[in-house]
Amino acid sequence: DENMAYCLGLLIGDGGLTDYGHVNLTTADIEIKKAFEGWMHSLGLRVVPLKNRYRLSVYSRLFHNWLRHIGVSITRSESKYAPEVILSAPKLIIKAFLQGLFDTDGLSNSKVGGSMPGAVEYCTASKQLAKQVHLLLLQFGIVGKLRFRKNQKHGAWIIQLLGDNARHFYSEIGFRLIRKQYSVRLLPKISNNNLDVIPYLPPIDPFKIPHNHRWDRRYLRGTRAASYEKLEKISKYVPELKSLLTPKFYWDRVVNVVETERSKCYDLSILGTHAFVTNGIV
Repeated sequence: DENMAYCLGLLIGDGGLTDYGHVNLTTADIEIKKAFEGWMHSLGLRVVPLKNRYRLSVYSRLFHNWLRHIGVSITRSESKYAPEVILSAPKLIIKAFLQGLFDTDGLSNSKVGGSMPGAVEYCTASKQLAKQVHLLLLQFGIVGKLRFRKNQKHGAWIIQLLGDNARHFYSEIGFRLIRKQYSVRLLPKISNNNLDVIPYLPPIDPFKIPHNHRWDRRYLRGTRAASYEKLEKISKYVPELKSLLTPKFYWDRVVNVVETERSKCYDLSILGTHAFVTNGIV
């Protein structure tokens, strides 16, 4: 259920299974502490606070083995991954899991790299977990920017949500921690992070756009890439562009093309749109 999914996200974010028979969670947030204790109580287990006031422990070999059985691996930060029970779950369960991850390892009101106030970031040392979270967000229509940053240890994989994608995160998923969710008020009302844009428009006479909107002629000249919101406004004057408005594909750059031998190719596609990504099904 949602409580289990949320707490699995908490454990993968700030938990540990290093010592056999011990399940630990480290947190300074009262909201997280209550949620975790509530789930343990529903399972008939008891949470024991340690001398370190931020460490919560559950002593149970059965619980430890069960977490391992369902795919929870939290012994090393760089080898974490999302359990199969989450990846194959309905969106309501995935949402709760992501809330647990972002409540622990997510940032709101991030300004790293000069991003705008209210932006959202998720950080992990695990490349596999970062790619899984990146894909899970896409199932909610949230396009994140995934990048790697070196440090003195294993490095950090960072997913950055800007502009409308950050706003979409706050409304579709959100933080359960009030102090993090409150940062939504800092987002600017109008924003375009130039991430989810249509790279090339068909050759059309830019003077079809009236003089009082002449700055929009740059999109038809190819000097700027239009967002879907901007394209919808331009299509009022240039109806030929309306065919690009549905479905709203995400356009990504081709990284490289490699010659290979003949091989069998398989594809999953959605009826109607024939989208190759199939909404994140792998």
